Amino acid sequence: MIRRPAVLPLAFLLLAPLLHAAPSERLFVDAWCELEPFVRLGDDYPLSREKASAILLEEARYAISGMIYGFSFSYTPSDEARRVEDRFELKPLAEIPWSSPRLAVLDMGKEERRMTARFSYSLTDQEAARRASWGSNTVPLATGSGEASVMGGPGERLTAIREAVKDAVREHLRSRLYNKPREVTGEVLLWEGPETGIRSGSYVTRVKVRLLLDEIVPYRFY
Repeated sequence: MIRRPAVLPLAFLLLAPLLHAAPSERLFVDAWCELEPFVRLGDDYPLSREKASAILLEEARYAISGMIYGFSFSYTPSDEARRVEDRFELKPLAEIPWSSPRLAVLDMGKEERRMTARFSYSLTDQEAARRASWGSNTVPLATGSGEASVMGGPGERLTAIREAVKDAVREHLRSRLYNKPREVTGEVLLWEGPETGIRSGSYVTRVKVRLLLDEIVPYRFY
Protein backbone atom coordinates (compact mmCIF):
# COMPACT_ATOMS: atom_id res chain seq x y z
CA MET A 1 0.00 0.00 0.00
CA ILE A 2 1.28 3.48 -0.90
CA ARG A 3 1.28 5.88 2.02
CA ARG A 4 -0.05 9.38 1.51
CA PRO A 5 2.74 11.96 1.92
CA ALA A 6 2.26 14.82 4.34
CA VAL A 7 1.18 18.16 2.88
CA LEU A 8 3.54 21.05 3.71
CA PRO A 9 3.16 24.84 3.34
CA LEU A 10 2.60 26.38 -0.09
CA ALA A 11 5.28 29.04 0.41
CA PHE A 12 7.96 26.36 0.60
CA LEU A 13 7.26 25.32 -2.99
CA LEU A 14 6.71 28.78 -4.45
CA LEU A 15 10.06 29.99 -3.08
CA ALA A 16 11.97 26.88 -4.08
CA PRO A 17 14.16 27.14 -7.20
CA LEU A 18 13.64 24.86 -10.18
CA LEU A 19 15.84 21.84 -9.56
CA HIS A 20 17.47 19.90 -12.40
CA ALA A 21 16.73 16.50 -10.93
CA ALA A 22 18.44 13.35 -12.10
CA PRO A 23 15.35 11.56 -13.52
CA SER A 24 14.98 12.33 -17.22
CA GLU A 25 11.23 11.77 -17.44
CA ARG A 26 8.90 14.61 -16.50
CA LEU A 27 5.18 15.23 -16.35
CA PHE A 28 3.68 18.59 -17.29
CA VAL A 29 0.37 20.16 -16.32
CA ASP A 30 -1.06 23.48 -17.50
CA ALA A 31 -3.57 25.22 -15.24
CA TRP A 32 -5.38 28.54 -15.04
CA CYS A 33 -7.56 30.36 -12.54
CA GLU A 34 -9.97 33.29 -12.91
CA LEU A 35 -8.91 36.29 -10.86
CA GLU A 36 -12.53 37.47 -10.84
CA PRO A 37 -14.70 34.34 -10.41
CA PHE A 38 -18.37 34.50 -11.35
CA VAL A 39 -19.33 34.23 -7.69
CA ARG A 40 -17.71 36.11 -4.85
CA LEU A 41 -17.09 33.44 -2.19
CA GLY A 42 -15.12 35.53 0.31
CA ASP A 43 -13.46 38.83 1.11
CA ASP A 44 -10.50 38.09 -1.20
CA TYR A 45 -11.94 39.50 -4.44
CA PRO A 46 -10.50 39.88 -6.98
CA LEU A 47 -8.32 36.96 -5.97
CA SER A 48 -4.86 37.86 -4.74
CA ARG A 49 -1.84 36.37 -6.47
CA GLU A 50 -1.23 34.19 -3.40
CA LYS A 51 -4.78 32.82 -3.39
CA ALA A 52 -4.81 32.18 -7.14
CA SER A 53 -1.39 30.49 -6.88
CA ALA A 54 -2.69 28.18 -4.16
CA ILE A 55 -5.67 27.18 -6.33
CA LEU A 56 -3.39 26.51 -9.31
CA LEU A 57 -0.99 24.47 -7.22
CA GLU A 58 -3.73 22.33 -5.70
CA GLU A 59 -5.14 21.53 -9.13
CA ALA A 60 -1.69 20.66 -10.50
CA ARG A 61 -0.86 18.56 -7.44
CA TYR A 62 -4.15 16.68 -7.75
CA ALA A 63 -3.67 16.05 -11.47
CA ILE A 64 -0.01 15.00 -11.24
CA SER A 65 -0.77 12.68 -8.32
CA GLY A 66 -3.46 11.12 -10.51
CA MET A 67 -0.91 10.73 -13.32
CA ILE A 68 1.56 8.91 -11.04
CA TYR A 69 -0.46 6.98 -8.47
CA GLY A 70 -3.98 7.06 -9.87
CA PHE A 71 -7.26 6.51 -8.07
CA SER A 72 -9.41 3.68 -6.85
CA PHE A 73 -13.04 3.88 -7.89
CA SER A 74 -16.39 2.32 -7.13
CA TYR A 75 -19.21 2.82 -9.61
CA THR A 76 -22.89 1.91 -9.34
CA PRO A 77 -24.82 2.79 -12.52
CA SER A 78 -28.33 4.16 -12.11
CA ASP A 79 -31.18 1.75 -12.75
CA GLU A 80 -34.71 3.18 -12.73
CA ALA A 81 -36.38 -0.23 -12.82
CA ARG A 82 -34.56 -1.26 -9.65
CA ARG A 83 -34.75 2.24 -8.12
CA VAL A 84 -30.97 2.43 -7.90
CA GLU A 85 -29.35 5.86 -8.03
CA ASP A 86 -26.11 6.58 -9.85
CA ARG A 87 -23.11 6.60 -7.48
CA PHE A 88 -19.41 7.10 -8.19
CA GLU A 89 -16.62 7.27 -5.62
CA LEU A 90 -13.07 8.25 -6.58
CA LYS A 91 -10.22 8.15 -4.06
CA PRO A 92 -6.57 9.12 -4.67
CA LEU A 93 -4.21 6.24 -3.95
CA ALA A 94 -1.52 8.72 -2.87
CA GLU A 95 -0.64 12.37 -3.35
CA ILE A 96 2.59 14.26 -3.83
CA PRO A 97 3.26 16.92 -1.16
CA TRP A 98 3.12 20.63 -1.90
CA SER A 99 6.76 20.95 -0.86
CA SER A 100 8.15 18.23 -3.13
CA PRO A 101 11.42 19.49 -4.68
CA ARG A 102 10.45 17.56 -7.83
CA LEU A 103 7.38 19.75 -8.35
CA ALA A 104 8.30 23.06 -9.97
CA VAL A 105 6.56 26.07 -11.46
CA LEU A 106 8.04 26.53 -14.93
CA ASP A 107 6.03 29.56 -15.90
CA MET A 108 3.40 31.73 -14.25
CA GLY A 109 1.72 34.68 -15.89
CA LYS A 110 -1.46 36.65 -16.38
CA GLU A 111 -3.69 36.57 -19.45
CA GLU A 112 -6.63 38.99 -19.42
CA ARG A 113 -8.40 38.16 -16.13
CA ARG A 114 -6.73 34.80 -15.58
CA MET A 115 -3.57 33.62 -13.89
CA THR A 116 -1.90 30.82 -15.81
CA ALA A 117 0.86 28.41 -14.87
CA ARG A 118 2.78 25.45 -16.21
CA PHE A 119 3.95 22.88 -13.68
CA SER A 120 6.63 20.23 -14.08
CA TYR A 121 7.23 17.12 -12.02
CA SER A 122 10.42 15.03 -12.29
CA LEU A 123 9.68 11.35 -11.82
CA THR A 124 11.80 9.08 -9.68
CA ASP A 125 12.82 5.77 -11.22
CA GLN A 126 10.12 4.05 -9.17
CA GLU A 127 7.43 6.50 -10.30
CA ALA A 128 8.53 6.22 -13.93
CA ALA A 129 8.37 2.43 -13.68
CA ARG A 130 4.88 2.67 -12.19
CA ARG A 131 3.63 4.75 -15.11
CA ALA A 132 5.39 2.47 -17.60
CA SER A 133 3.49 -0.50 -16.18
CA TRP A 134 0.22 1.30 -16.95
CA GLY A 135 1.41 1.96 -20.50
CA SER A 136 1.08 -1.69 -21.51
CA ASN A 137 -1.14 -2.42 -24.51
CA THR A 138 -3.17 -4.68 -22.22
CA VAL A 139 -4.32 -1.68 -20.14
CA PRO A 140 -7.25 0.00 -21.93
CA LEU A 141 -7.33 3.70 -22.76
CA ALA A 142 -10.56 5.66 -22.32
CA THR A 143 -11.58 9.29 -22.66
CA GLY A 144 -14.30 11.25 -20.92
CA SER A 145 -15.62 14.73 -20.29
CA GLY A 146 -17.15 16.22 -17.16
CA GLU A 147 -18.76 19.44 -16.04
CA ALA A 148 -19.17 21.46 -12.85
CA SER A 149 -20.88 24.81 -12.33
CA VAL A 150 -18.69 27.91 -12.22
CA MET A 151 -21.09 29.18 -9.53
CA GLY A 152 -19.21 27.04 -7.04
CA GLY A 153 -15.95 28.89 -7.63
CA PRO A 154 -12.56 27.77 -9.02
CA GLY A 155 -12.44 24.81 -6.65
CA GLU A 156 -15.16 23.17 -8.75
CA ARG A 157 -12.55 22.52 -11.42
CA LEU A 158 -11.53 19.45 -9.41
CA THR A 159 -15.16 18.33 -9.47
CA ALA A 160 -15.10 18.61 -13.27
CA ILE A 161 -11.99 16.40 -13.36
CA ARG A 162 -13.69 13.75 -11.23
CA GLU A 163 -16.81 13.90 -13.40
CA ALA A 164 -14.66 13.45 -16.49
CA VAL A 165 -13.02 10.36 -14.98
CA LYS A 166 -16.46 9.00 -14.17
CA ASP A 167 -17.56 9.55 -17.77
CA ALA A 168 -14.48 7.74 -19.07
CA VAL A 169 -15.20 4.75 -16.81
CA ARG A 170 -18.88 4.71 -17.80
CA GLU A 171 -18.18 4.86 -21.54
CA HIS A 172 -15.58 2.10 -21.24
CA LEU A 173 -18.07 -0.17 -19.47
CA ARG A 174 -20.89 0.56 -21.93
CA SER A 175 -18.80 -0.71 -24.80
CA ARG A 176 -17.93 -3.95 -23.02
CA LEU A 177 -20.84 -4.97 -20.80
CA TYR A 178 -24.20 -6.09 -22.16
CA ASN A 179 -25.97 -6.26 -18.79
CA LYS A 180 -25.89 -3.34 -16.38
CA PRO A 181 -23.77 -4.31 -13.33
CA ARG A 182 -24.71 -3.68 -9.71
CA GLU A 183 -21.24 -2.35 -8.92
CA VAL A 184 -17.83 -2.06 -10.57
CA THR A 185 -14.57 -1.42 -8.74
CA GLY A 186 -11.10 -0.78 -10.09
CA GLU A 187 -8.25 1.67 -10.50
CA VAL A 188 -7.75 4.48 -12.99
CA LEU A 189 -4.71 6.57 -13.94
CA LEU A 190 -4.71 9.97 -15.63
CA TRP A 191 -2.63 9.34 -18.74
CA GLU A 192 -2.41 13.01 -19.71
CA GLY A 193 -2.99 16.29 -17.93
CA PRO A 194 -6.68 17.31 -17.82
CA GLU A 195 -7.82 20.02 -20.24
CA THR A 196 -10.37 22.48 -18.83
CA GLY A 197 -12.36 25.32 -20.36
CA ILE A 198 -15.59 27.18 -19.67
CA ARG A 199 -18.80 26.64 -21.61
CA SER A 200 -22.35 27.78 -20.84
CA GLY A 201 -21.62 28.59 -17.20
CA SER A 202 -19.74 25.34 -16.50
CA TYR A 203 -16.17 24.18 -16.22
CA VAL A 204 -15.77 21.52 -18.88
CA THR A 205 -12.89 19.07 -18.53
CA ARG A 206 -11.61 16.34 -20.83
CA VAL A 207 -9.38 13.52 -19.63
CA LYS A 208 -7.58 10.53 -21.09
CA VAL A 209 -7.16 7.66 -18.65
CA ARG A 210 -6.00 4.09 -18.40
CA LEU A 211 -8.10 1.81 -16.25
CA LEU A 212 -8.07 -1.61 -14.65
CA LEU A 213 -11.21 -3.35 -13.45
CA ASP A 214 -10.95 -5.24 -10.16
CA GLU A 215 -14.47 -6.63 -9.81
CA ILE A 216 -17.76 -6.53 -11.70
CA VAL A 217 -20.67 -7.42 -9.41
CA PRO A 218 -23.80 -8.49 -11.35
CA TYR A 219 -27.40 -8.35 -10.19
CA ARG A 220 -28.39 -11.82 -9.01
CA PHE A 221 -32.12 -11.23 -9.36
CA TYR A 222 -34.17 -8.73 -11.29
